[in-house]
Amino acid sequence: MTEKKTMNMTLPGSTEPVPVTYQLKPMLALYDEKGEVRGMLDDDSLSFTRSHVSLGNGTLSIGDQNAGVMISAYNVGLFDEQGFEAALFDKNKNVIWKAP
Repeated sequence: MTEKKTMNMTLPGSTEPVPVTYQLKPMLALYDEKGEVRGMLDDDSLSFTRSHVSLGNGTLSIGDQNAGVMISAYNVGLFDEQGFEAALFDKNKNVIWKAP
């Protein structure tokens, strides 16, 4: 059994940090020449920090804390640095927003 940890993280589309609990698990980390983590691979996700792409737990995220796209089985969401957000499909696959 591995130990659970809790830390505050700012999630995409939010401005305030929220507590996130996770369970430590084996992973492979890729470091750059400055010793900073640039990629991570574990048993259910793959992420790259420079390109701001993450795939895991059924969700694809492209972007950073300020702007991007999140795609899951139930939703496609967009958010930008000015705080605008749009969820394009709901969990019943109904279109709830589209461009003119």
